[in-house]
Amino acid sequence: MLDLLVPALIGALGIIGAAVVTAMMATRSYRIQKRLDRENYAAQKVIDRNDELLSRRGKEYQRYLSAYRRYASLYDFDPPPAHNSEQRIATVNEYWLAYSTLFHIASDSMLLAATRFHSLAWVQETGLTDEAFNEKFKDLYAKLLIEIRKEAYPGTEMHKELLATLPFDMSPR
Repeated sequence: MLDLLVPALIGALGIIGAAVVTAMMATRSYRIQKRLDRENYAAQKVIDRNDELLSRRGKEYQRYLSAYRRYASLYDFDPPPAHNSEQRIATVNEYWLAYSTLFHIASDSMLLAATRFHSLAWVQETGLTDEAFNEKFKDLYAKLLIEIRKEAYPGTEMHKELLATLPFDMSPR
């Protein structure tokens, strides 16, 4: 009887041993997978926040450029709107709201480009002649567009010389 009991006991211990080793490996594997899941989740959240910021920046930059263009287009035809007209007031308010939004959403380089453009295009206290003003306007507008493209289109090939060949001139003068 002992001849039968020892092999059965060895077989049972082998099965139990295999089950214990399998359970230990599964527990270890589960812990590793959970750690990786937490790390991946955190990394994905960073990616999602960056994507959301990029999207929001793109919308706000478009809003700013559109607000400026709406204001400038008020003066494309005679007679210009009265200083206190509803249309001008609404357009000025939209511009200021769009411009002020850039301060908490834009990158440093984009904000500097927008502020330099704003100082020339909106404030217009430069003392520059019409031709010099137009050249400065084109230069600052091109720099603004390039900064927007750097953020909205990583790897952009756009540079000031190439942009200068495109047909744009939104100078108010």
